[in-house]
Amino acid sequence: VHRLLLAGIQDFISFGEGFHNVRSVVSIEYQKKLVVTFEEFIKQKRAEYSAYSKIFCPALRDYVHFNADGFNHLRFHIRGKRRSPSEQLYKLSLMRFVRPVILSARSYRVRKHHAVSGKTIEYRSLEAHPPSSGTRIRVILKKVGNGNFYYWSVMRVGKKFKTPMKGALKCSFPA
Repeated sequence: VHRLLLAGIQDFISFGEGFHNVRSVVSIEYQKKLVVTFEEFIKQKRAEYSAYSKIFCPALRDYVHFNADGFNHLRFHIRGKRRSPSEQLYKLSLMRFVRPVILSARSYRVRKHHAVSGKTIEYRSLEAHPPSSGTRIRVILKKVGNGNFYYWSVMRVGKKFKTPMKGALKCSFPA
């Protein structure tokens, strides 16, 4: 069983009061250390994700919804192949920036646009630089037909390697 040392408790801080105050809270919480199994970490992230409600995106001038497909995409590739544990940690460690990026992005780009089974599938990307991230974050949204926008994925901009955020997660795998 993979063991994780969650050195940065910032993953568990909600976005309620705004992300400009997160840094001071994180520095207080950073001293706490919590060891959990990989499976427990996934359960905690799933519970956090399922608590998300739709939020208004000023760039799209529409609401963004969070469904199970978005969380599953953090753990699995499109064709159903499971992502490696380090890639899952990478995606899940960036999850705390999804809401701040959606709220602070001022423009979007249409990434892909194609039709499947008579329905148009459109992917849009939002980019922003949340203060506590130290880098630009890209959030991908998905829209099927005339439906709602749904969260689909998150990544750091300009990074080749998919490693967890520095200071957010320290992972040690037993030999």
